[in-house]
Amino acid sequence: MSKGISLKQFENEDAIDLLAEIIEPTSLILSDEEFSKRWTSGQPVIFAVKYALKNHKKEVVQIISALHGEDPETYKFNLLTLTADLILLLNDPYLKEVFTLQAQKETNEDSGSVTVSTEEVEN
Repeated sequence: MSKGISLKQFENEDAIDLLAEIIEPTSLILSDEEFSKRWTSGQPVIFAVKYALKNHKKEVVQIISALHGEDPETYKFNLLTLTADLILLLNDPYLKEVFTLQAQKETNEDSGSVTVSTEEVEN
């Protein structure tokens, strides 16, 4: 992902394959109530990212390695490549929309309401 990969670039079967690889680890992070609170708290998103990095290491590696088309067991990264990948992920409007919608759903489940954005994500 360090080379400017965006979720938008995955199309057709590649999109299906990527979704199949990241749906479970992404769901595990998003279903974490503490992560959802941090993501939607209005504080800088870095607090949610820090929480995910500390509490969902395996899932983070699964997501990033899938974006690179690599096996999570053999995928190698360092501080610089991980940071670059996280910056790209956090700036991807499609990923932000997915995380925000799911985090809102998780935090609003107790009240029985879900907030949904009807705005189209810009290219």
